[in-house]
Amino acid sequence: MVTATAEPAAGRTVVLQLTEWDSGPVGPAEAHVGHVSLGRRLMRGGIPVAVATVLTLLILPVPLMHLAGIPLLVLGGYFGVRNARARDVFLDASGTCPSCHNQTKLFIGFGKPPFKLPVKTSCGSCGRNLMLKRGSE
Repeated sequence: MVTATAEPAAGRTVVLQLTEWDSGPVGPAEAHVGHVSLGRRLMRGGIPVAVATVLTLLILPVPLMHLAGIPLLVLGGYFGVRNARARDVFLDASGTCPSCHNQTKLFIGFGKPPFKLPVKTSCGSCGRNLMLKRGSE
């Protein structure tokens, strides 16, 4: 049985490099990238716009607070367009930290962010600032 809340199809694995922010040693990394269908992208793009619109309408009658509605709508529109344009998204990423040499799962953002490199992250073991990028950069 197929549900309407299906996640992006299991995608491909991309081999990447994990470096410290100011270059330095390099460690191996990989990211799992999923492809998002057009219908799912439109739904992901419509949710931030709808939430921003509802919140703006709720604060509209509140004096002085209603001025926050315009930036709220702008932010909702920005995240809506960003989500609607993202054909490929990060599902997860992991790699070997070049500093402490521990295998770690990397934080790349909330809610399956768009697949854009380079990505700033950090090691879960030692806390070093790391950069996830393609092997040829």
